[in-house]
Amino acid sequence: MAIGLEFTSVEAVEIGGLQMLYAYPLALFEGVTSVSLDVSLPRNALVDAFRVVVQARRVDQTGAQEVAQLRSYASASGNELVIDFGTPRTVNGIALPGGAEVKSVQGWLGSQFAPSAAFVGSDSSPVFAELRSERLRVLMSRALGADELADITLRLPEPPSGLEIRIDDGAPVYQHPEPVQPRATVTTPDLSGWDKESRRLVDLTAALAALTGDPLAPEDDITFKLTLTTKVPCELALAEAARTVRRVRRVRFGAETVTHVDFDAEGAADVALALPAPAGGAARFVSEIRWVAAAELPAQRVIPPLGPEAALGADGTTVLADLVVTTDRGACARLPAGTGIGELTGLRLPLAALGDGAEARVVLWSPAPVGGLPLEPLPQGTSKPVTLAAGAEAWVTFVFDKPLALDAAALPWAALVATRGTLSWTLARAGGDALTDQQLVRRGPPNGPWAALPAPLQSASGVLDARARLRLIGLAPKAAPLAPLTLALSGAATTDLNPTAKGAAASLSLAPAVAVAQPVLVLVARVAGSVELRDVDVVSNN
Repeated sequence: MAIGLEFTSVEAVEIGGLQMLYAYPLALFEGVTSVSLDVSLPRNALVDAFRVVVQARRVDQTGAQEVAQLRSYASASGNELVIDFGTPRTVNGIALPGGAEVKSVQGWLGSQFAPSAAFVGSDSSPVFAELRSERLRVLMSRALGADELADITLRLPEPPSGLEIRIDDGAPVYQHPEPVQPRATVTTPDLSGWDKESRRLVDLTAALAALTGDPLAPEDDITFKLTLTTKVPCELALAEAARTVRRVRRVRFGAETVTHVDFDAEGAADVALALPAPAGGAARFVSEIRWVAAAELPAQRVIPPLGPEAALGADGTTVLADLVVTTDRGACARLPAGTGIGELTGLRLPLAALGDGAEARVVLWSPAPVGGLPLEPLPQGTSKPVTLAAGAEAWVTFVFDKPLALDAAALPWAALVATRGTLSWTLARAGGDALTDQQLVRRGPPNGPWAALPAPLQSASGVLDARARLRLIGLAPKAAPLAPLTLALSGAATTDLNPTAKGAAASLSLAPAVAVAQPVLVLVARVAGSVELRDVDVVSNN
């Protein structure tokens, strides 16, 4: 910002009969109409906040060439200077360089200069009554050289107005057409108005966010030129005040931005999200994950999709207890409430067939009105028979001919009965989760009655407070649907995943952000099927 010096006398002192005139300089800031600020941001930046501080303060003096075209020539009237603003401006003073003096100043009437002058006299820097005009005609004591025109200054008394901020010469992203009105009692810039120093905060978050945020962009920065302009020259400044920026990256699975996750049955699968290592070894905090999920999945759900796990001994490998089911002795378990299943279509049990294999069914029993113990088999509550080959434990599906509506106040018992061979059904431990805790176990003949397990196997102080391991298959009520999958960032929050045939966009927000350099998604399926994940974006601090 250019500064001119004008001397103003302040004191006269007589020393030894000589009068000495002391003069002190008065700094006069020359107003400008434009300033710029370079802002560098990552190409894949998500701009959460970006504010600048703008100052537009009225000044004492402005270079004439900053605001007008100057034409100097000789005429019959003398040495003339025409100052052409191109738009009406308010002027109340002019200063010529090199000892040249102003003889008169006339305003423009639209078709000619006014016959009466705003100033008549002989002064190198006259101050006169405010004159608003598109042009000025100035008669001077002498002609000015081309290099002297740059030193002509004007006094423009009106406050700054018509402020705009543009990014890379685009459309205005901020406008303040009214005159700047400082608030005398405000000492710190804010978003509400101008402080006593004619400063204010301007929020450019949305404007810059619209220019970045490409998840496929390279990792380097891009520089934007912010230009602040004003229609009235003034002391103009533009500086960055605050920024909050994250990065968004599109995950690649090999060379593609899409991956498929196949589920042969309900269960979980991990999807690693490979990202470039954080710069300089800094910690990475993931705050959001976005994706598009596509799938065509059946309406049935399996609850729970994971577990219950078999109760193990102190060595972590030995199963504490299992029920042996034969043609003479079955096992019965209470179905839990709170599964979200409204109509039961089947059950899944973890079974192993012994010897030469086995054949089994599940029979549903109604609960007694008092005490809720198994009372009698339900009509149409017998599943289709299932043949099991001898081998290791596996989750076995038993399907009913027709869906059975479940009454949360009178949930049935499920009896496993063998029509051939011998089965092993390992038990879970109480205290694992709310569903498992309800799945009490009883034993008895295939036609009942069903007796409780011995105390060591159904007591908190015994060897094992046993519970049954089972999963329900069925349909959720339309008023309370169950998502076919859930998605979570490993060790963090979980959200439902509801893919559609064409693909559904969704996101998982993490608050607070999770510290993880290489995130892994955990997908849990409540139904068998294949899911396509595409356009997976990870948002993090770096």
